[in-house]
Amino acid sequence: MGKLTSVLVLACLCLSASAQKPESCRAAAQHLTLPESAYVDGPIGFSRPPLVFMFSQDGIDVYSATSFDLLSRLDPSVRTGVRIILVYQDEKARQHKIDSLRGVVNFGNAMVPLRHAPLANLKFAVVDFERTPIWVDNVLTRKWLISSVEYFEPEACIVFPSDASDQMRLEWTKPNLQASQVYFDWITGITYPSNKRASPDSDPVLAKSIQVMHYLLQHFGIQD
Repeated sequence: MGKLTSVLVLACLCLSASAQKPESCRAAAQHLTLPESAYVDGPIGFSRPPLVFMFSQDGIDVYSATSFDLLSRLDPSVRTGVRIILVYQDEKARQHKIDSLRGVVNFGNAMVPLRHAPLANLKFAVVDFERTPIWVDNVLTRKWLISSVEYFEPEACIVFPSDASDQMRLEWTKPNLQASQVYFDWITGITYPSNKRASPDSDPVLAKSIQVMHYLLQHFGIQD
């Protein structure tokens, strides 16, 4: 699938998270149910993948956000990426993730951009994995590594700027999950340089995600 890239649009919503938190936002922060599809950053054809529940562990629901049908049509030489979504359903797991990001300016040699939405509203993350490049001597030892992680708040928590048009607000009534750096639900993200991708092995949920993704790729006849 190649490197999943996105255009970064920085915006600052100078509003208090505590003062701008309606009941619908509090409810979504407690439990978020994902729709059947999403709109995420990515190449044409891969930006609207179906969402498939994979498993729950440690208070986190894990979904596949990978277009397996399209992926199966690509040549193996360019078929390099898969994507998952982590929903921090348990409040303890959600707060742990928030605390781990609070005040961070860099993480694993990867810069963390400025935030659009309040960190306190964080509810889900989009994680991109890439395979290490194919070399003659590593065909059997290639690994899945994390290329980027983007964090988002629920749609119900979005606070539009005062000059937002009615059309802009209407766009957010779409039934699919909106998860892009150019949207108002984006909080912050971590992009790892190509020579410093992160291993998922130290995180039990991410490590299991790769195991389940391996079986899904096999199910769809895609060489892992």
